[in-house]
Amino acid sequence: MAQSQNSRQQASLSFSLNHNPCTSMLMAVCLVITGAASAQDQATQSPKAAGPVHIVRMTVPGMKNAAPPPATPHLNYYGGPVVSNIQIVAVFWGSSVDATVQGQIGGFYQTVTASPYYDLVSEYSTNTGSNQSIGRGSYVGSFTITPSVCATAPCTVSDSQIQTELLSQITAGHLPTPTADSQGNENTEYMIYFPPLVTITGNGGSCVAGGFCAYHGATSNTFDSRNIAYGVFPDFGPTSGCHTGCGGSTQFNNMTSVSSHEMVETATDIQVSLAQVFGPPLAWYDPNNGEIGDICNAQQGTVTVGGSTYTIQKQWSNAANACVALGLHPSFTVSAPASATAGTSFSLTVTAKNPVGGTTDKSFVGTAHFTSSDSQAMLPADFTFSPADQGTQTFSATLKTSGSQTIMATETINGAITGNAAITVGGGGIGPLTFTPTSLTFVKEALGVTSAAKKVTLTNNAGATVNFSSIAISGNNAGDFSKTTTCGATLAIGKSCTVSVKFTAGLIGAESANLAVTDNASNSPQVISLSGTGGPQVTVSPTSEKFLATAVGTTSTAKTVTVKNHLKTTLTISGISFTGTNPGDFAESATTCGGTLAAGAACTVSVTFTPTATGARSAVLNISDSATVGSPQTVPLSGSGK
Repeated sequence: MAQSQNSRQQASLSFSLNHNPCTSMLMAVCLVITGAASAQDQATQSPKAAGPVHIVRMTVPGMKNAAPPPATPHLNYYGGPVVSNIQIVAVFWGSSVDATVQGQIGGFYQTVTASPYYDLVSEYSTNTGSNQSIGRGSYVGSFTITPSVCATAPCTVSDSQIQTELLSQITAGHLPTPTADSQGNENTEYMIYFPPLVTITGNGGSCVAGGFCAYHGATSNTFDSRNIAYGVFPDFGPTSGCHTGCGGSTQFNNMTSVSSHEMVETATDIQVSLAQVFGPPLAWYDPNNGEIGDICNAQQGTVTVGGSTYTIQKQWSNAANACVALGLHPSFTVSAPASATAGTSFSLTVTAKNPVGGTTDKSFVGTAHFTSSDSQAMLPADFTFSPADQGTQTFSATLKTSGSQTIMATETINGAITGNAAITVGGGGIGPLTFTPTSLTFVKEALGVTSAAKKVTLTNNAGATVNFSSIAISGNNAGDFSKTTTCGATLAIGKSCTVSVKFTAGLIGAESANLAVTDNASNSPQVISLSGTGGPQVTVSPTSEKFLATAVGTTSTAKTVTVKNHLKTTLTISGISFTGTNPGDFAESATTCGGTLAAGAACTVSVTFTPTATGARSAVLNISDSATVGSPQTVPLSGSGK
């Protein structure tokens, strides 16, 4: 809530959770505390009727300077909930809200909820009671509603009517539904902005002496079993008393100031308007001076993120004992092994810590950027935490330079959120040499034919110069694989070289070998498996022909033999002949095989059978060619005369 700088009654018989003594329950939330009551007694007092809101006090018109903060302020924690990651919804009460507010308030909330200014509320995370951290928030969007009451100015609206309207608009789907954190605590606040000539009653009235400039509260009735947080902001234009009584800057700057006041108070004391005792749901509160913003009422500051600058109100810091625009903030703890081997990856854990108590900031939502004293380091990419990460995340990192090194994690918006780990990269050790691919497989090649080259790339990410001692091929069929290389005796850090391998089939069937690179890297030798398959240079199909029994002197139907050239060069066919026991009984009846056969091509030879005698007859078809292996190609022929 926002407070005036007027004195408060210190008598033990009464206490106001608002700004004035308890003269009106519409204006104030009051507790009646007996002078001798203990903390436990206070937390169990009989409930009193709760007032609706906590306000930014209207000053005397024309007042420009902030009053000094009350003496010896200190916020106490009373066990109630805070807001883990505030989600701001801007609500315009009709289309006549100030155009600057409509056009620019979204940019303000988008900037301020993820800023070093907002980080200061992390000081008020709760280690008891609700056990919540307070992290940055976000801006959901702006929405213009058509209210069922006070839709046309001039008009008057009460706080109870505002609450009813808010819940009705959410229920109807005209406003986003509220969100909750992992424990079910409310995260959403609806900031309601009003047009000119709308008077808001209660709390002394809007924009009048003794009244208010803005306030925040939680609805008495619930949505989805939760009391909904909201803020109320009358128009600050020239027709309003708030124009001169709610700050000494421009109309919009004054509006962002009170908006920041109510937003931060909501984050640290969301259900203050429902409190009836010094206990839950009251959260952070000073019994003498009010809430976090009340102590610093009208003390302006600015926040700049990404080139955008906005006016904000300073907030009270218990740790600094002062009103601040930049206060405490979370920190990073970076955990890593005390030592590592150059070029070998290790785990790196980053944990966000609350600034008070040192507990894990489970609501942290900033982005960590990584740097290192090792210029050759392989570091994680920027990582944005979400509430689901619960403030901690583990990464993989690799250092490559020997000696004492550090890895730093720094938040990208608030550079003061940082942490580092020291790692000793041991003894000048060399890490692994990267090689890709890890195996080479060659397509089927004809016997004696050499394949196209396949390459293995070696890359030095080992953290120091790699010295090669040998690059060799070994294994079952080592002689059928050959290599060339661009790798010299050494390979500098970050550089690559290649080994090219060719396959020359030496036998028909599967062949294999290994390429081994031996060096001083930690994963030496680097072994690449090699495989290929050998096949014939020329094939005939079928591999034999058998004719049906044929009458002596009668010629059979022709049978066809196909010849295929598997070489990568033209095959010369020098002759087609018949040998064997009965070569005269078989004849070439036709052929498409000329003197040459192109690489990969096929031709045919047609053969007939004319038996010259009864009984079994046989011969061999011979196709002579230029193949270096297998010529002539032979096809056994058989038949019988009858």
